[in-house]
Amino acid sequence: SPTPTTVYCGNDGGLFRSAGNGGTWVARIAGTLQTALFYNLAARPDNGGTVLLGALQDNGIQTTAGAASPGWNSPQGGDGWDIAFDGGTASRAYGTSGFWSPAPCTRVWRSDNNGASWPTEVTPWGTTTDQGCYLASITCDPSAAGRVYVSGNQNLWQSQDGGGTWRNIGAFPGN
Repeated sequence: SPTPTTVYCGNDGGLFRSAGNGGTWVARIAGTLQTALFYNLAARPDNGGTVLLGALQDNGIQTTAGAASPGWNSPQGGDGWDIAFDGGTASRAYGTSGFWSPAPCTRVWRSDNNGASWPTEVTPWGTTTDQGCYLASITCDPSAAGRVYVSGNQNLWQSQDGGGTWRNIGAFPGN
């Protein structure tokens, strides 16, 4: 119609409003409405699940460690894809994330402080296998410290020492 129309757009960055003025968008509830797309969540394996970790589309890997409830800290950007706490070391976690450059695009990280920082890259593949950007799944053996499994886009990898060394335990048929 000839009269302006107000349009709202909600996404993982917040809630925005346009008053029909040619595409000018204004943040409507920026910072006060928690919006995000969680791919995966993990709870610290203690009696109360005292720390939560989240892998979020476009918003990296986030943690409740050190954040005032209901807040989250975002120590790592990019696309967070999957997250898992170690089965025997409660403060250790592993996460996969993507859109890193240079290759490999998909990488694996380790945190030893409940996800407050992710300083240690433990990606098992190089630039010749399992390259590309994809949601790499990760999990840990709940009864063995340091035993972690991660899927590339061609192989399944296992580490028994917290990501220090990896072995390929199986290839996926096809690509």
